[in-house]
Amino acid sequence: MPGQAASTAARADGGEQGPRVPTGERAARKRLAIIRAARTAFARDGFTVGMDTIAAEAGVSKVTVYNHFGSKETLFPAVIGDALEEARPASGRRRVPDGSPCSL
Repeated sequence: MPGQAASTAARADGGEQGPRVPTGERAARKRLAIIRAARTAFARDGFTVGMDTIAAEAGVSKVTVYNHFGSKETLFPAVIGDALEEARPASGRRRVPDGSPCSL
């Protein structure tokens, strides 16, 4: 995000990993709220929806959205992954048309 300093975490080899993603129970709840709000917003408004709209619908600040995802281009695949995970049966198995099980 322009004009915003990103904190970074050092790797064991001395390099940098990139922005720190918030952790903990509270952060997990916010992350899920952001993903769910983004899913609704992307479905309704398309990829042009603003991060401020997503933040408002998630009940968090825009800075929180950027702290978790860094960009809309990073958030979108997380939304798709969440939708795919939700669509996957709890057992992790599906039946193909002939009735035999297959793993996804």
